[in-house]
Amino acid sequence: MPDIVWEQLVAFGVQIRVRLQNDGRGNTLGFVVQLEYWDGQRWCPVVRYDTAHGQPHVDYLDPRGREYRKDWIDRAAPYNDLVNAILVELRASSADHINRFLEQKGG
Repeated sequence: MPDIVWEQLVAFGVQIRVRLQNDGRGNTLGFVVQLEYWDGQRWCPVVRYDTAHGQPHVDYLDPRGREYRKDWIDRAAPYNDLVNAILVELRASSADHINRFLEQKGG
């Protein structure tokens, strides 16, 4: 089954990009949920939650797109529930993440 992909605008110049891998029965098998900032030329990744490396985690990215911190997430919840919780967290804290990103960028 093809991946499910969408973008959601959170604020002017801020979006969440989502890619879900599913089994065709509504169960999420893997995901990428990424907060992005529009720098005037391109969407820059700021925070990325994903299931690469076989375990869910969050990567914090600098303005050059390099990971400077990785936090592993306990997989107690099904991925569907985890993705919903991540979306809530990113919407609630997007301004904090973007401010940190811009401070690192120097502007």
